[in-house]
Formats: sequence, C-alpha cells, structure tokens
Amino acid sequence: MDPFSILGIPPTASQDEIKKAYRGLALQYHPDRNSHPKASEKFKQVSEAYALIGDPESRKAYEAQRSRSNSAGFKDIFGSQGARGYSSSWEDMFGSSFKSRPYIIKAKVFFTLEELNKAVKKTFTFDSQKIEFRTPVGSRPGDILTLQLNGGQELHLTIGLEKHEIFELRKDDLYSQVVVPIDIALKGGEVSVPTLEDRVNLKIPPRTSSHTKLRLKSVGLPKKTGGSGSIIYEVKLDLKKISPELLSWSSVFS
Repeated sequence: MDPFSILGIPPTASQDEIKKAYRGLALQYHPDRNSHPKASEKFKQVSEAYALIGDPESRKAYEAQRSRSNSAGFKDIFGSQGARGYSSSWEDMFGSSFKSRPYIIKAKVFFTLEELNKAVKKTFTFDSQKIEFRTPVGSRPGDILTLQLNGGQELHLTIGLEKHEIFELRKDDLYSQVVVPIDIALKGGEVSVPTLEDRVNLKIPPRTSSHTKLRLKSVGLPKKTGGSGSIIYEVKLDLKKISPELLSWSSVFS
C-alpha cells in the first residue's frame, strides 16, 4: 500500500495537507454518505492510508519501514488494526478528536450595504435547522462567519455583497457620484447627497472641477477598529443650463 497515492498527495506533503486530503476523501466515500458499492472499500483504504501517515510518529515509522522493505504491508507494520484502527461509524472515523475537528459545511450569504451598516440579524433554515446570527460590527465581503450546528457540524459562511444602486465599497470607504450645478461649482455652496441612512449636505468648494473627489467622513460602514469609514463623492458637473457669461469657464470643468 502506498498511502500517499491513495490520498492523492506527493510523499513531500505536509501533515496539514495529509489531513486535508484524508478528510475530503473520508467524507466523500463514507458509507453513510455514499451508497456506491465500492465506496465502503475505498473508505477502508483511505482510513488505512491515513492511519499510516496521519501523524508524525506513524509517518516516521512507515517511512522507516518502507526504506527497509518496499513490500512491507500495512498489517506488517502496525498489526491488524493499523496505527489507530478505524470504525465504520461516522464519529469513530474522526477519532476522539472529532469534536475539535468538526465536519465543516461551507456556504455563501449575500448582504446589502445597509445590512452590513446595521449588523442586522439573519435567519434561515439549513438542513431542518433554524439558523439565526448577527453579522459582527465591521464585517466585510470575504469575511467568514463560523456557526455551530447540530451533530458536531460547523457552518462557515462567507460574506458576499449585493450590488448597490448608489454606492461601491472599496475597503472601508464607499464611493459614489454627485451631480453639481455649474453655478455652485463656480461659486461654492452645498448639495444634498445620499448616505446609507439619510441625506446630508455636502460642501462644494469654489471652482470645483469635474472628477474632483470630495470626502464625507464618518458616514460610511462601521470599521472593526472603531468609528466609521467615509463616503467619497466624485463630482460630475451639470453643464446643460450654462449661461453665456459662464461659457468662458466651461473648459475649466470639462
């Protein structure tokens, strides 16, 4: 038996890589989950392979024996039950440390910017279990939430972000555009702009040109480190109703 070949990994694989390969194959071929006639035998091979190299001591003994005789078998080295033995029951497959290495289920859940802003509670049903959770303050797309399920399972939820009509999230800041009348851009003033909660007045400095970016602090999403991010508005000038006396200025704002 070549445990590395059975687990589909090279002989130079790290212990973490061995565990990852074993876990994936064990879940795939366990008879409680796979009804294929050959699944049970495959599961047995995977378990035996992992018993050979699943921990540094067993791996060292296997590699030492292999160096002495390439024909040495699994039973020759560790006896009829292998280094640890294995069982057909689901929990025994993962040994006494099953609870510390739960069966992980991965999923993705999408949030709106408004939901991330308020850290709202989410409720959904998974495998007949009602799951309730609240996103931690400062959560961002790509973050992973870990939820405990029944039966020693963990649900790893990756946060996704729904597309917003107004804002685009870049790290901790939100970006948007604001249309500014030409007379306010020339003389300075204020325009009403949206935030995630309401509308506020944004100060426009005199002689503001198109594509200028204006920052409104502490009105964006909450940050993990405390406080809130900014909203950055890119100025777009409204030149549709320009008066003759302002035509000479138009090149400045194009």
